[in-house]
Amino acid sequence: MYRINQETNFEYGAYTFYTIQSEEGKYRIKNISYDTDTVPDPAIIILSSFPYVSVIPSEDPLQEWKFKCINGIYKPIETLGYIDNNRNRCLTYDEKGYITSETWYL
Repeated sequence: MYRINQETNFEYGAYTFYTIQSEEGKYRIKNISYDTDTVPDPAIIILSSFPYVSVIPSEDPLQEWKFKCINGIYKPIETLGYIDNNRNRCLTYDEKGYITSETWYL
């Protein structure tokens, strides 16, 4: 995000830095966002291998969200470390993309 004032001043607001690695149809994207104070937000790592995507927040590496593309929309199918680090959650969907079950386990 940026702004140009009076066509001479460039004001920086925020930006996002990405690193992308790929091999054999699998992608690893690391996303780091910088705000106006230049201190980066915690990194987010995205692992992708169609039709699945996993998101791992670096501030809590025990958490992971797994998604699956269902009817063109990525829907959560598994959450590891949900609420606290000891709970996991699994979701299943029907062919139209509606939730059919939600299971919690330790």
